[in-house]
Amino acid sequence: MTSRSFSEILKEMKVNKKKPAKQVYTWEFQQKAVRLVQTSKKSAALVAQELGVPIWRMRAWLRESSEKEERSAEVDEVIRLRTEVKQLKEDNEFLKKAAAYFAKNQP
Repeated sequence: MTSRSFSEILKEMKVNKKKPAKQVYTWEFQQKAVRLVQTSKKSAALVAQELGVPIWRMRAWLRESSEKEERSAEVDEVIRLRTEVKQLKEDNEFLKKAAAYFAKNQP
């Protein structure tokens, strides 16, 4: 029986241990996973487990999706408000011209 030092054993363990390859998920896969969580009655953890995705990653996708939806709603509101401002400016110009026309034609 050979006796090895603790540092030799640790060194051997580090050499034999391979890092798992980083899993890359497509955008479509992420979107489908998020929709599955949102539309099913299953928890995010259960869906993540079924799909073989780490729960932290699933929760990150859900958070990103929620933030995008909020931004999208904000952008829609900004567009609506800009359109409204443009219409109000046009109405204001028309009213100024009408007021000037009627003021000029007063007896």
